[in-house]
This record gives sequence, structure tokens and C-alpha cells, in this order.
Amino acid sequence: MAVMNEYTIQRSLTLAQAIEEYFMAKRAQRLSQNTINDYTVTLKRFLYFIGADTPFAEITPSHIRDFLATLNTSNKTVRNAHITLSSLWTWALADGLCYEHVVRKVTPPEPEQRIIKPLTYEEVKRLIAEASKRDAKRNRALILFLLDTGVRASELCSLTIENLRGNTVSVLGKGSKEREIPLSANLLHALLDYLSTRKNAGRKAPLFATKSERPLKRQSLLKWLVRLGERAGVSNVHPHRFRHTFAVTYLRNGGDALSLQRLLGHSSLDMVKKYVQLASEDLAAIHKRASPVSNWNL
Repeated sequence: MAVMNEYTIQRSLTLAQAIEEYFMAKRAQRLSQNTINDYTVTLKRFLYFIGADTPFAEITPSHIRDFLATLNTSNKTVRNAHITLSSLWTWALADGLCYEHVVRKVTPPEPEQRIIKPLTYEEVKRLIAEASKRDAKRNRALILFLLDTGVRASELCSLTIENLRGNTVSVLGKGSKEREIPLSANLLHALLDYLSTRKNAGRKAPLFATKSERPLKRQSLLKWLVRLGERAGVSNVHPHRFRHTFAVTYLRNGGDALSLQRLLGHSSLDMVKKYVQLASEDLAAIHKRASPVSNWNL
């Protein structure tokens, strides 16, 4: 338990003041704006639930449990809220604003194990055909980019033309870690074809832009893909499904787990192992259909 000294007591803050100082500290650490935006949503909810004037040092594990219990959403989202609150208390404890890390005394729920279902070749063809009915060059390049690189939605939306480096793209991922992703010849051709329509776009301009040359936003990208899927007759279309499709197809076509981990920007092999398992199950089904011993009368 941290010892509260005279200086700490004099700095006793309300929850609202603590959150304000927390965000100042995180901005000074150059935390990404997307992460700050995500943290803001959770902490605003928490502030409303607990009360802005509540002394920060008096918040208990019971307050945390009660708040998480009010979140009528998936286990993963509740777990993310727990991570956000934990980050706040880690900072506050180090800064002497509380006696203990109350969030660590609350066990978050285990995230749901969702089935990974990549897009099929036919589904991708239908999506591209539908997307090409308007703003064809941009939309084709956008879908091919998601499919060929496996980038996260936030990563794609933050890219600028300057991030293109020959036949690779430089992506700034989670934890401000940069990685280089190769681009296939077909994707590079589609990108250059699209960029040729944006005569006045400078190197600092967004790689994928709206008609008014503004960067795409994550929510706008998600809504566009959902509507596109509805029009094309493809269910459950979202940016992360393209990431799943890239990963599984990469492994099916002979890619290895370690290089896939680097391309996806994962810090560990945990998620990649799920893709490996899915690809292995897929190969078993293909083998059963294609094996001579299974199909010939021997």
C-alpha cells in the first residue's frame, strides 16, 4: 500500500480533476489520438456514474465493480473499460493521488471467443463490384488495401501519401511501433491509379480521403463497409474482417506465423496462433476433398 505523505494529501483531487490531469500526462507521452478518444468514452461514463466531485482517493473496488456491471455490452468491451480504468489508477498511484490500485482488485470478464470467418473470394468480388459503382478508383484501392495489408482501421485512417515508400507502406501501429508492409503489384497499381485522380494532394495529404480531401474516420469507414456489405449481399462486413481474411489467406498460401506476426503488428503470437489453427483446419478440409486416396476407388 502506498504511503500518503503531506504533499499527497494537499493534492487530494476530485475524480474530474484527476481525469483531466491524467489526459494531460497521456498527451505529454504522445499517446495516439485514437487511444485517447477511446479512453475518453469510458472515463466520461465513469465520471457520470461516480460523480465529478467525488474525491479520487475515496473510490473503492466496489465502485469499479458497480460501474462495470452497468455496461450492457460485450465482455470484450467491459474488459477494455477495465483496461482504461486500470491505466488511470496506474498513473494516479505513481503520482501519489491514491492509496492503492483499486482496479487490480476487480477481475475483468474473459472476452468471448468469437468464430473467425474470413471473406471468401466470391464475397470479395461482389464487394469490389458494388463499391466500383461510384468513386470506383478510390473504393477499389481501399478494399484491395485492407485485403492485401491486414492493417487496422485506425492505422489505415492515419496514413498519408508520404507513408508510401516505393512498393511498401510505413504503418504506425499500437504502442507507436512502426512497421513496413510490402504492397503487391496489383494493389500498387490500384493505389497509383487512384492517386492520379487527386492532382493537388501533397505528400502530407491522407492516403485515402473524402471528396473534400479530409482523412477518413474509423466510424465513417465502418459505416461505409456495413452499407456496402448490405448492397452486395455480404453479411458482417467490417475492417477487422479484412484483417482476418488477409491473415488466414496468407497462411493458406504458404506464409509463416512469424512473418505474419510482424506484418499484423502483434506483440505476441497469441492471436496469430488462432489464425494458424483456422488455416490448419481449412487445409484438413481441402485435403479431404482433394486427396486421391479419399476420392479414388483404390
